[in-house]
Amino acid sequence: MQALAADPRNPVALKNLGAILGKEGDSLRALYYLRRSYEIDPQDPQTVYGLAFAYMELGDMELAQKHFQKVLEMEAPEELRGLARNGLRKIAARELKARGPRMDAVFYLLDAMRLFRGKSLPEIQEITFEIGMLGKYGLDINDPQESHVLRALPGRTFSALQLICIMYAGFKRIEPGMDIGVELSEEWGMAERLLPK
Repeated sequence: MQALAADPRNPVALKNLGAILGKEGDSLRALYYLRRSYEIDPQDPQTVYGLAFAYMELGDMELAQKHFQKVLEMEAPEELRGLARNGLRKIAARELKARGPRMDAVFYLLDAMRLFRGKSLPEIQEITFEIGMLGKYGLDINDPQESHVLRALPGRTFSALQLICIMYAGFKRIEPGMDIGVELSEEWGMAERLLPK
């Protein structure tokens, strides 16, 4: 506060105050100071990340996603980029469940159940862990145009949602109680009912 009293347009002081308020759970006031810092220095990745986090805490997922994405497009430390990717994953997971069960996920889970039916546990682990590693770099489950390939399943391309469903099904075989960060239990139950015995 003393730094701001001396210079009310000091972007570092504004950013730091915003970060402190954010840690204290006052996301609205944090957003106010972070926006002021951003107006002065829009190229600071820490400020952009702080804005994204504050928007997410306040429930504005569109602006949160926009700012997390901007962090990934900037020259930012890898740790901050990782936090931005985690933020994007949280938003995607929240949006996945926002409108009730996803029927596309039900059928992807059903396909994954069939895929794993004749596979050994090491084969399932290889596929599942490869997807887990891809997920560290961000999978946009709301973008059907985004496609990925797996070394463990050559000759095919997958959407991010397909991969998440395969990983979910894989962990159901490897470690059934594990939380992978995406809630698909309702879709899983529906897929189980559709799977021929």
